[in-house]
Amino acid sequence: MIYTTWDSDTVQNASQNPPFSTSAVLFNVNMENYGSTSTTYPAPALHAWNYVKLYPMIEQYSLTAEQELPYSTTLQVSYIGNSARHLDQEPNINQPQPRASLAGTTLNAVRPYLGYSTIQYDLRTASGNYNSLQVDLRRRYQNGMQFGADYTWSHAQGQQVGQSQYFNENGPTAYDRRNVLTVNYIYAEPFFKDGSTLAKALFSGWELSGITTFQSGLPFTADLSTDPANVGPSPGSGVGDQSERPNQVNKLTYSPRNVSAYFNTSSFAVPSAGTFGNESYGAVRGPGLDLWQMNISKNGTFEHLQVKFEGQFFNIFNHANFNGLGTVYGAATFGKLTSALDPREIQFRLKLSF
Repeated sequence: MIYTTWDSDTVQNASQNPPFSTSAVLFNVNMENYGSTSTTYPAPALHAWNYVKLYPMIEQYSLTAEQELPYSTTLQVSYIGNSARHLDQEPNINQPQPRASLAGTTLNAVRPYLGYSTIQYDLRTASGNYNSLQVDLRRRYQNGMQFGADYTWSHAQGQQVGQSQYFNENGPTAYDRRNVLTVNYIYAEPFFKDGSTLAKALFSGWELSGITTFQSGLPFTADLSTDPANVGPSPGSGVGDQSERPNQVNKLTYSPRNVSAYFNTSSFAVPSAGTFGNESYGAVRGPGLDLWQMNISKNGTFEHLQVKFEGQFFNIFNHANFNGLGTVYGAATFGKLTSALDPREIQFRLKLSF
């Protein structure tokens, strides 16, 4: 169990609150005669915090069973999890309630605390948890061979303020990757060690090794660039602690290799005026990972020299591993894959030791 201290960022930010702020911003001012010009004083923003100083707490727990198998192989199965409570978040508690229109008024005129714009309220009400099944199969190096395979099936959830400042929403965290499989291996060619000089020179001393990784995608959330709820734009200045979201009108389907239409954008629609969208947090799953990295080397001896020739192959099959996704509803990139990891890269090395 781990406890951490209460940070002082919010307390320091409070020095910007009136009457401690030493500067003012004026708009629509005539600089030639600003003293007699009608000016506009924007409503000040505030920083505040909950006086109940709850300390963040993390609990970690695990249970492991291990069995030795034939051929120098071991199998390990584990349940590993953790739970975090009293995590920090800063919702804007001066966010207006959704309304159909702001016609004839301004945003600051309908806020709960009149005379102020945003009020970033620091409190420790967020939480999260992680639960996983982890399987590890491993063979010790023997007779020129070693391998390992690790599989993780997990779920990471968080509870935090969403579109409304009054309650937390449940959803996957940014690192909620449900399936991960990693395989590593080393194979040293055991033959031709006692062969002829030519056979040893050509066929002995070869070694193949590599790491192969398969991962399912991370969660994304579709956002709106508009403000149909009329509560104020963007996280931090208006909506709870995030952005406004669209309505999800039907089930999402995916086309993993379709760069221009990774998911069906018709599954989303703009909410009615004065309402928040019903899309849940992390409703979109990003693309997964399929990555092969291999290393081929040849060891030999030439008189008094130890010679090693090595070829390194990164993403050897040149698989396109996309990692960027357009999630802003109505934008030109919405539903499109926007970036990818590096393509295939090959390096050769020659090492002489004497």
